[in-house]
Amino acid sequence: MIDDATRLITELGDDAFELPEYQLLRRVLMEQTEHDCAGKPIPKDKKFITSDSLQNPSDPNATFRRKAEKNHKGYVGNIIEIFDEQGAIITGYDYDINSHSDSQFCKETISKLGHQNEATTPCWPMEPMQAPTITNRPPKTISNWLPLH
Repeated sequence: MIDDATRLITELGDDAFELPEYQLLRRVLMEQTEHDCAGKPIPKDKKFITSDSLQNPSDPNATFRRKAEKNHKGYVGNIIEIFDEQGAIITGYDYDINSHSDSQFCKETISKLGHQNEATTPCWPMEPMQAPTITNRPPKTISNWLPLH
């Protein structure tokens, strides 16, 4: 497949340069192959392929991430929930490329919330669907990080 893709890129030359399909094929060759001593393109060792390399040509912005001993491709989501003794409600959400870190979501959420007059106890990280632990002073804001597949 690498040989066919390389030959196609060579034969098309600059005539197809503006086509998105051409750009994606060129991108996957650049990101996931290298050249051997003879100059022949060969697959890169997976440890040298970056997390933002092309994962799916139908979704060129999807990324790869290894987290908690699991591989994830695509995007990651962040859900903001406010709760008290009477219940809970989701007040915000966000999603980004899969390599967007939990700590970056946290920093962005804190920045969006701005100064808070009431004390907030974060419950982070929290397992999906896990009930929060109520203490003497219940937390006011929770951020969950759930991988979106």
